[in-house]
Amino acid sequence: MERAYANVHKASEVQAGLGGMRGDGEINYALGEILLHQGLYVEAVAALGKGKETLSQLGEQMPKCWCQIFMVLALHLGGENGRAEREADLAVQYAKEAEIPFTVGMALAVRGLVLLSSGDIERAREDLEKAEEAIKGMKPRVKMLAPGFVRGVSALVSAREGRTEEAEERFQQSLSLLQGSMTSLLCEAMVRAWYGEELQKVGRKGDSVEQLELALGLLATLGNRAEEAKVSRSLRLLTATEEQVAIAK
Repeated sequence: MERAYANVHKASEVQAGLGGMRGDGEINYALGEILLHQGLYVEAVAALGKGKETLSQLGEQMPKCWCQIFMVLALHLGGENGRAEREADLAVQYAKEAEIPFTVGMALAVRGLVLLSSGDIERAREDLEKAEEAIKGMKPRVKMLAPGFVRGVSALVSAREGRTEEAEERFQQSLSLLQGSMTSLLCEAMVRAWYGEELQKVGRKGDSVEQLELALGLLATLGNRAEEAKVSRSLRLLTATEEQVAIAK
């Protein structure tokens, strides 16, 4: 928790000059995003919830939407998929009310990810099709979080449905949009981890190891020990002997 408390000061510096309720809302939003990237999911949900409530009272639609989107991601990564699914519906509702295409796309993609994790691949596909439609008019450029994440989750859906070539293309497109931006590091790490796991399923062990190792490097940069542990386990199982895999399971 020492890292969490230290980041209150970072968030305060980012929002220097803002006073009263808006300052409090923006500080909790910034702090929640930092905690999410560091893998402190319970603390992230708490901060983002406070930020959302304050910003909602002030009619600040855009940051309220992102508080909700990041909250869903924190719940999902923290293993609270049931609550994540409920909160994801609100994220989509807020984004549609704000009428901002890339926010709508991101909210739908996050809900699609949660649904996919719950085994509802049909509804996940529907959300990703809508997400792709929402961002269609945006000019693609490097370092764009929403289009990159949308394409990454679309790739995962394609892979789970057995459309291997389509998944490969979409993973590559996703990474070209996400890589190189500090604000996208967590999402890039997530996409690389998914890509690595799907490559392993089709027998491309070397490529799989490469993607998982790249994901680990990004997570180490963020100090996200929670996701590091997940990816490290996948990497160990991938490189272990059959006997070691049986022991690990």
